[in-house]
Amino acid sequence: MSGVLLSDFHLDLDSNIISILNAKDGSDLDLEKATTKQIVFCGVPRANFEASQDRLLEYGLYPERLELSTMTTVWGCDRLREVQGD
Repeated sequence: MSGVLLSDFHLDLDSNIISILNAKDGSDLDLEKATTKQIVFCGVPRANFEASQDRLLEYGLYPERLELSTMTTVWGCDRLREVQGD
């Protein structure tokens, strides 16, 4: 799959974190058992992800897994804090 990501999307796995999800339910796609052709590529540049993780740790948050909704909520709170100057 890394070859497809590099050739079709120009995404290098060394500088990006990418998950392949089942489009129907958002679960991690098991490439060996997959029966669907409907998939979602979800990812972020590794440097951005690591910076977000560092901020969460600074806030005292220790999530086991980051969901998309968690990231947008934390980003929104972080952005509000920046705008308000705290």
